[in-house]
Amino acid sequence: TFTANWAGAHGGAIYNDTSSPLLDGCSFTNNFAGEGAAIYNLASSPELTNCSFSINYAGYDGGAMSNLDSAPVLVDCTFSNNTTGRYGKGGGMRNENSSPTLTGCIFTENHADTKGGGIYNTTSSAPEFTGCSFVGNRSGVEGGAIYNANSSPLLTGCTFEANTADVQGGGIYNLESSPELADCT
Repeated sequence: TFTANWAGAHGGAIYNDTSSPLLDGCSFTNNFAGEGAAIYNLASSPELTNCSFSINYAGYDGGAMSNLDSAPVLVDCTFSNNTTGRYGKGGGMRNENSSPTLTGCIFTENHADTKGGGIYNTTSSAPEFTGCSFVGNRSGVEGGAIYNANSSPLLTGCTFEANTADVQGGGIYNLESSPELADCT
């Protein structure tokens, strides 16, 4: 369990630099960092199973997790009530030039001040989501559940429900992106 950990810059609980730890059944609650309040991944590929991220706060981006040039694998993980600060992006997760793989993950009640209440994808990110749920996430500007900029996510069997954006794209907002959706609700 990682609770009430703090970092001024990156990775309030864990910072991975060219690393690939295995985490199973871990809980991340009430952690803080400038970016990636619970976990910050740099050129890393951690594997997380049955982990939960709740009530984490990033001063800028990545309320729970932030990925740069990384490819984490997440299975049956939950992101709930994670938040970014003023002008922040990616209430649950921020991906930059990253390709995470998420299976059976749940994003609920996460909030980004500007873009991507649940997830913010940018700079050639290509995440893959299978059987994931996005419920009640909110952004202050665009992309209540997911915001894509120059990215190409693949979503299969995913559900979007009651997500909101104060301006545009309550469920998904795409800017110069090529998402692929199959069997989504």
